[in-house]
Amino acid sequence: MKRILLSVFSLVFSVAAMYGQQQVACVNTQKILEKLPEYTEARQKLDNLKSQYETTISAEMKKVEILYNSYQSQKSSLSEPQRKAKESEIIAKERAVKELQKTYLGQDGELTKTSAQLLDPLKQKVNGAIVSVAEEMKILFIFDISSEQGLLYYSPKSDVTSAVLKKLNIKENQ
Repeated sequence: MKRILLSVFSLVFSVAAMYGQQQVACVNTQKILEKLPEYTEARQKLDNLKSQYETTISAEMKKVEILYNSYQSQKSSLSEPQRKAKESEIIAKERAVKELQKTYLGQDGELTKTSAQLLDPLKQKVNGAIVSVAEEMKILFIFDISSEQGLLYYSPKSDVTSAVLKKLNIKENQ
């Protein structure tokens, strides 16, 4: 894996060297997004929504716990069919809570959908500005340094984050 990554970077930098200009740059998309007021508002909405979902799930789990504790205290006085019925009820409620948790917080849950709905347009806006800066500066490749995966080194001279912020009419000190 390291050999493949090294080969790709070697190819990128050798192509860049052939052109003789700055063909490779980097950008910190997380820094840019954090400076967008819409992003801050969207993150706040998502945090509030997540908190609401977690509160709802926690309340439902407490109900299951109360039901289970009630069952445990009555267990010795219940007949076999009554015990089985109570156990089935507890299991069904617990499954319902887990399903609710999956619906709200799962990979394809409501929070993920809302996150995509709120954040994707902002990410597209930033991406558009990055592409525009790349075209204006005649840059062939721009790496995102916010993830740092696969990036072993970068020179601050190659960071075009300020140019993208300028393109979005955002002051860097905001």
